[in-house]
Amino acid sequence: MRNHGRQVLPRLAVVTALLFPTGSLLFGVENGDSATLRVRDGRLGPIDASGAGAGKAASMENPLALWFTASSGATPGTSDLYVSVQSNGLSSVVVLPGSVVNYEVVGILSNDSNEGLALVGFDLDFDGGDLSPADSPTGVPTEDCDDPINYPSPCCDNPMINFTQPWGVTNPAGFGGTVINGDLIQIGGAQNTINNTPDQAPFPMGPVLTGVAQPSVCGFAVLVTGSLSAPQVVGIYTLQLENLFANVIQEGETDDGTSWATEAAGVGEISSLTIEVAATGACCGMSGGCNEETPANCSAKAGFFAGPGVTCSGDDDLDHVVNACDRCPATPPGTVVGVNGCHRLPSGNRLRNAK
Repeated sequence: MRNHGRQVLPRLAVVTALLFPTGSLLFGVENGDSATLRVRDGRLGPIDASGAGAGKAASMENPLALWFTASSGATPGTSDLYVSVQSNGLSSVVVLPGSVVNYEVVGILSNDSNEGLALVGFDLDFDGGDLSPADSPTGVPTEDCDDPINYPSPCCDNPMINFTQPWGVTNPAGFGGTVINGDLIQIGGAQNTINNTPDQAPFPMGPVLTGVAQPSVCGFAVLVTGSLSAPQVVGIYTLQLENLFANVIQEGETDDGTSWATEAAGVGEISSLTIEVAATGACCGMSGGCNEETPANCSAKAGFFAGPGVTCSGDDDLDHVVNACDRCPATPPGTVVGVNGCHRLPSGNRLRNAK
């Protein structure tokens, strides 16, 4: 991991403050100072213009969490968030140098003792080069998600839109995170659990979607997607998730027109994405045979490139066609096969047209 000195967003000069018409400051970070959010009984408490408030003061390193961690002074709840960094559902991929690798971060809560995610944030570090901001969800929140006929689908199809401005709230650089020394810092956002309305402040202004990453409701949630460039140097690299934090909506909470009570989620197992960069792979010849070549050389020979890192070893079905070139990998013993490993009729035993 690069040493960016944990100069996360509190170190930035100014983070936009959310001001209500009364002048009450809900959140603000200025000149590198940390902010304070006052909470009461697991809910936001009022802060008057002088800064006094009836709630309990709570300060956190992550300003994104400060926005809506209404239970930041409380004991973490009973649910953990498990996350996995994947590429097309895989935890390990083999690619060519310079390839574009698409990734997704998938999360699920450990149990149903909650009403789903209220807030989630994390960093991404890639030891193979600098990252660009991840994708921001697009679209608008699905309407009528409190209607049993429509819920949970399609409400669960694009849940992270509810965590994105203006529907939710993110760090000032956006949902896709802030690039600091090549790392992505504070990806994610929070839902409008304070029930803010546009007449009070321009954001957040969206509805709260329950069931996000909740096992029995929405299930696995794609928290963010993005892409990176694989290094030009052959080797094994890791896209690693760090500094995960999350809040969940407390069990039994419903939309009663006030703020939603939330609590901190624990950090469950975190798995990374392994990216192996390989310059060559199995090249299957048109007339048989297998050699390990670069894609360009294989194409010049009109061969079939089986993929980077794929070798010309192994013949699981013992048909004398290596696994990489075997299009029919489970032919029965003794089957006469062609160069692609699939059954063919022996010479001189052709079918005649029926009369």
